[in-house]
Amino acid sequence: MRSLPWLCASLLLSCAPAIEPSRLELNRTRLDFGTVEAGVGGFRTVLALRNPGEAAVHVTSLRLDPPAPELELEGLPIDEVAGGSRKLLTVVYRPLVDGTVSSVLRVETDDGLAPREVPIVGAALHLDAVVQLDSGASCPGTPGSLDFGTVTNGTTVSRQLVVESTGTGVIGVVRASVSPADAGFTVEGNARSLPPGTSGTLTVKYDPRIAGPLTGLITLETNSLALPKLEVPLCATGLVSALCVAPALLSFGDVAPGTSAVATVTASSCGNLPVTLTGAEQVQAATTGTGFSLRSDAGLPLTLDAGQSTSFELRFDSTSRVRARTQLRFTSSSLVTPEVLVNAGANLPPPCDARLDVTSLHFYKDLAWAQPLRLTNQGSTDCVIERLEILPLGSPFELDRQLELPAVLPGNGSIELVVKYLPAPTETQPATATLELELDWVHRVSLQGDPLPPPACHLVPGAALVDFGLIDPSVPAARILSLTNVGSAPCRLMGATTNRSELTASLVSTTVEPGGATAVTVSYTPAGAAVPVQGTLTLSSNDADEPQRRIPVSAGHVRCDPDCHCDATQTATYWRFPAQSGGSSITTAAPGQGAIWESCDPRRCSGSQVAVQVGRDAFLCAQPPPTCSGGLALDFVIDGWACVPCALIVQYGGLFGGVRVCAPAPNLSCAAGEAPTFDAARHAWSCQPTCDNGLYDQRIAPGGALVCVPC
Repeated sequence: MRSLPWLCASLLLSCAPAIEPSRLELNRTRLDFGTVEAGVGGFRTVLALRNPGEAAVHVTSLRLDPPAPELELEGLPIDEVAGGSRKLLTVVYRPLVDGTVSSVLRVETDDGLAPREVPIVGAALHLDAVVQLDSGASCPGTPGSLDFGTVTNGTTVSRQLVVESTGTGVIGVVRASVSPADAGFTVEGNARSLPPGTSGTLTVKYDPRIAGPLTGLITLETNSLALPKLEVPLCATGLVSALCVAPALLSFGDVAPGTSAVATVTASSCGNLPVTLTGAEQVQAATTGTGFSLRSDAGLPLTLDAGQSTSFELRFDSTSRVRARTQLRFTSSSLVTPEVLVNAGANLPPPCDARLDVTSLHFYKDLAWAQPLRLTNQGSTDCVIERLEILPLGSPFELDRQLELPAVLPGNGSIELVVKYLPAPTETQPATATLELELDWVHRVSLQGDPLPPPACHLVPGAALVDFGLIDPSVPAARILSLTNVGSAPCRLMGATTNRSELTASLVSTTVEPGGATAVTVSYTPAGAAVPVQGTLTLSSNDADEPQRRIPVSAGHVRCDPDCHCDATQTATYWRFPAQSGGSSITTAAPGQGAIWESCDPRRCSGSQVAVQVGRDAFLCAQPPPTCSGGLALDFVIDGWACVPCALIVQYGGLFGGVRVCAPAPNLSCAAGEAPTFDAARHAWSCQPTCDNGLYDQRIAPGGALVCVPC
């Protein structure tokens, strides 16, 4: 019979974990760069060379077979891969001309295995286009421009642009714009997808909104990196009749009871044609407009030549210290400014910076029966909503939910209001109403409902997702989503809204002809720490299939996978604080898993340094961390990087910053009335009185053991 020590040794050997043999593994079996644009720089992909064993593997040969001038290898030399580690090799495809590439990355090692081969393929095309102008006149001294001549407001002059694809790939105009944006120019037509040798026509229309001569630029943004935009200079002279009224906002401040205050309001002809002032009246804001009187020595209607003005006296007689508001409405013969409104008030609350994302909503029965609008407080002072109602009463419009008033809208906060249009089944006449929100001033949204839906359109968005990619918490960003009308009838866009205060949306135009395109600009304004944002863009239109089209919006960090490799424009960033600080908790760590996660973010450190989150909004530039092996996990403690045992991941509570750290298993036997407690300062376990002492959250660790964590 064999001895007992031999049996114990056999049992120990049979239970020992199997040792991985040393060998070189590649994470890719093929690299396909697809079809890219030539002459615009390098297109990169990363290969990971990994050795799961203990002994080092030596790389005896690493080459491209056959060599290709379009392909480069970054990260060389790679002579060996240590046990339990990996090396990263970047393959760069940098085509300068049209054509294809085909090569094989061959890696030979001393691990006794056959050479590893990774086929590499790619193709390159170049995108190019030219703009041909119609035969109209050019601006003086500027060949290749468009002169729209002298145009009177109310008439339209059209000029055409023909975009011809002259490259070897498909090029397209993803957005067309004209500056100045408010001068009265619009662009219609479709040149979104132009194969080589084809062309698309865009029509630029001008109905002046600004008086006098102007120069501008037509900008056609393309999908090409080499030719990101095409520009056509323009010039025009607008003959415009316009009315301006100043000031646009008038506050009398605090007016004591029994006293009066007087202010002057001036109406002027601010165009280069005469304007007729046809009316000047008060528009009472509910019951708060008492005490105001408007008078003028001039009789109406009154024609004002260009530059001429007339004055009105607004008087407020105070009878008490109640808040008083009114609105003055001036009407004119101008097509540009047929109505000008002036808000006036006295004894008002502190001002708040509130904004509505729309000023009008258009509804169609069975198509856009409900539409959202967002009220955002863009300042740090709280706003108080004192009144919220739709006038006149009895209209077919109603709010989806009523607020309990007065309602406080905190600084930098926002609220979404949903308006419904519910005409009677037999109704055939359009309806109008006004949504009024009374804060420091009265904010109004005009409502228009049409019980007869228009001919249906069909809008196709250029992408299923508006993706901002990586967030830089200090830099606002914008993304453009194209919309193409592939239907046979015009599309009317009635609104573009978002459900997050960090996101706003604006329409380039509200009408899209069949075959035409427009765009919506989605803007992201950082609101503190760079935490991921997931939102929704809602487009309201007369689309036959989706009158309320919802498109997801994403902005956030990209968490690295095991083969993460940040490029030259990014910094590897190590995160220790969750996006939202919750209570204390403990979770089990998987083998090798730590409490830190890594992402590639816009560059914030120099050279090879990495960024480490040392506070909720604070980062430290440090040397790259070590590679942890032997079951240890990466953590960042007071002295810097460390490879630590990580059986548990501890989430501290808000009093201790909400940071995540690694913790070993407690391995403590505590007396009655005590429990293993993880110390926030020393990162160590000790026996402390039970958690119910106000300093710790009581948590049950995985496996059922009672432990305590700082709250």
